[in-house]
Amino acid sequence: MDEQTEVIELRREARVNARANMLWLYLNAQDEEKELRFTQDELCEALGWGMDRKHLRGAVSALEDREMLVVNRSHKPHRYTLGENL
Repeated sequence: MDEQTEVIELRREARVNARANMLWLYLNAQDEEKELRFTQDELCEALGWGMDRKHLRGAVSALEDREMLVVNRSHKPHRYTLGENL
């Protein structure tokens, strides 16, 4: 991997992490019952990302990897529960 590719990859990772942090703050601020029910579209709108679900998916995946968010995709709308790794 050349230097330019590495820089691009680091920038992409930084953007995903920033979005994940924004999403975490939003979910944490809204959490009163430990269970949140939002559609993907509602979360996109709330975070000002329009309808570009690609960015939201990256943020959700990053939080799932950190075990900070559990997503139950068996229901519509999806159910988001704050994880135990706080």
